Amino acid sequence: PGEKITKRMLIDYYLSVADRILPHLANRPLSLVRYPDGAQGDGFFQKHASPGFPADLKRIRIKEKEKSEDYLYIADERGLVAAIQMGALELHVWGSHVATLEQPDRLVFDFDPDAAVDFATVKDSAREMRDRLKALGLTSFAMATGGKGIHVVVPLTPHHGWEDIKAFAEAMARTLAAENPDRYLAEMSKKARKGRIFID
Repeated sequence: PGEKITKRMLIDYYLSVADRILPHLANRPLSLVRYPDGAQGDGFFQKHASPGFPADLKRIRIKEKEKSEDYLYIADERGLVAAIQMGALELHVWGSHVATLEQPDRLVFDFDPDAAVDFATVKDSAREMRDRLKALGLTSFAMATGGKGIHVVVPLTPHHGWEDIKAFAEAMARTLAAENPDRYLAEMSKKARKGRIFID
């Protein structure tokens, strides 16, 4: 509100970057962080579809541990507009597409720094991960998180399951933390993070 940004302006912005953002969003299940009363109101995280959502926010039924639920995904520009219309200010996507739910096609290392860590150090850390991945034959790219962190994103051929990908990611994070414990940690503890970067 202090910037006088309206919902219409946000929609115009998303449409102006649709060709850049849709390759990362389209046809992936997603969760929304919604602020129906605007950015200064109460926000909440929503991963399941609910009644009243526009048809341009597509639905896919996904089996969970005990039942199945409808999740949302965006297929095109109209889906982006629909998400903003529903007050979504953050879009969090899965690492797989709706056609290959159980075979991830994207691995993300989230470099989440303590407030005391400068951004130059975070960038150096992301480069270190990129170089280690490259040595293993994996190409990656950096993506800003919106805060002080960086995501190192690895596109994958959808072949292995979630457990295999998770085990690999955890091993990489723990290896960096073991080799340089003054810079990294692989545990989520905010208290232990002081002066270091959590690799999630």
